[in-house]
Amino acid sequence: MKTPFYILLLCLSFEAYGQKDSTGLLPRRNLQTYTPSALLYSGQWEYKIFNNLYTQTTGFDADGVVENYGLRSTFFTSIHQFLYGFTPRVNVGVDLWFKSVRVDAETSSPVSVFDFKNDVSNRTALGYFGPKIKFLPFERLANVSFQSTFLVPLSPDLEAVGRFRNSRPYLSENAFISINELFLDEALTEQFRIFLRVSGWFYFDRMALQNNTAIFRKYDTPVSGFLTYFASPSLSFYVQGEYWGKFSRVGYLGYFIQTGLGLKAQVVPNFLELEASYTRFVLGQNSGRGNTFNVGLRLIR
Repeated sequence: MKTPFYILLLCLSFEAYGQKDSTGLLPRRNLQTYTPSALLYSGQWEYKIFNNLYTQTTGFDADGVVENYGLRSTFFTSIHQFLYGFTPRVNVGVDLWFKSVRVDAETSSPVSVFDFKNDVSNRTALGYFGPKIKFLPFERLANVSFQSTFLVPLSPDLEAVGRFRNSRPYLSENAFISINELFLDEALTEQFRIFLRVSGWFYFDRMALQNNTAIFRKYDTPVSGFLTYFASPSLSFYVQGEYWGKFSRVGYLGYFIQTGLGLKAQVVPNFLELEASYTRFVLGQNSGRGNTFNVGLRLIR
């Protein structure tokens, strides 16, 4: 993003800072209260950008043994999420996913994916768009929340199996995706907090009726854990781990485990938060053995 945009954000923040919500209460101001499980107040809104760069040259075969692919595959995903506080217990919003891929020589640079080309080695397209809802299922358990997102594919033949076969690389799933997530966080001490996320990703074939095939394609079962250390009300560091199981309609497909480190900084209280993280895929079966570099931005007002 360009510098003038950040200047505009900082200018807007002075108006947002100190503003009261619809109940007349001062808004929450630090990272400890803006946890992933927390919902927005009535009338409050949140806009998040999460940029993920995944790159690999090796992977795990069906026996979990490392194999060399002889080339580099790099995937870039930019997820834009808007959430609005409909009530203190129900938030609604939308997602927009932008995706790009580059398949090149093993020695190529991962940042080449940012050329955003469309040819035999590259593809860039709008990936998905869809609604989401986040709510507190139990009134007395404010640290437990549930979120459901339904993504509709926006571009044709994301898998490059139809008219793009042999002319463009695989970009993403040709499927409607239902993402269902249960969030739980708990303070261990004044400075340490643990966060858990249990998810179910369900894939439905967009071409099923046309091809006279089964609508339900497969499902994934990610389970993530984060241990966060709050160095101050505006700065935190975390370690993370994730197991991602993959299943088809008929059985088990494989899995991967990734671990990593990250940090969050609240630049402007109750308005602007920045995040950066790195992960590595350390174990797997029928999956890649790559690394991710992630940068996020979160606006709350």
